[in-house]
Amino acid sequence: MQLAVLKAYLAHNRKPEIVIHNLDSFSFAATHEVYNPAQYVPYLYDDALWNQLRRINPGIWKSRYVPLYGYVVDDMSMSWELGLEELLGRSQPEDYFLGFNPRPLKWTDEFTNFKAANPKGVNWPVEEEGRRSLEELVRVCRTNRIQLIFVYAPEYSEMQGLTRNRSEIFREFRELSQKYGVPLWDYSAWRFSTNTEYFQNSQHLNDVGAKVFSADLANRLQEFVTANALSTSDLQGSSESR
Repeated sequence: MQLAVLKAYLAHNRKPEIVIHNLDSFSFAATHEVYNPAQYVPYLYDDALWNQLRRINPGIWKSRYVPLYGYVVDDMSMSWELGLEELLGRSQPEDYFLGFNPRPLKWTDEFTNFKAANPKGVNWPVEEEGRRSLEELVRVCRTNRIQLIFVYAPEYSEMQGLTRNRSEIFREFRELSQKYGVPLWDYSAWRFSTNTEYFQNSQHLNDVGAKVFSADLANRLQEFVTANALSTSDLQGSSESR
């Protein structure tokens, strides 16, 4: 679905100069179930989204052709209630900032329970379809002359030890990065990866962690853009001198 969303975006918007694509342990698992299908209801006319959604969930046609079906039946978060409240003049607090929704959540016993349920660790799927989709995402960016950057965002350190096939997953990442020349920024050893104060669970940062990591990533991105701009200028200057 991430590939379908990117294709839909490029079909209707000015292409970006850079795409930062987040990698995680599930990056090679193909989409078998549509997460929060109601988010796609306003955009089911788009071929890239519609074709992929219909392949994963053939019943999505009801959301396209039956008025309000996608909201009343498929919207598990009941977001249609927010629209109704807005219609009645009761607005919800605006907790998004430039599209970002900070979540001031605290670490819970969720990870402790997960470890207890998986004492021998876990293996995450590496599926051929997932591998092809990620490779196709690389090709889409190359075709559109978009700089793609792979980022493996911070993950709670103990989770890394529980992932039995982590080396296999990262080998796939590195091979793809080297094959297509895509930078791979791995934050597995992030300086706060052992501190639960920065995480809401093993896979997601809370608002405190997200603020720190966003600054780290922004600084690295600024250095990357500056260095590439200088390299381009050097090449142009060298060409002109010849």
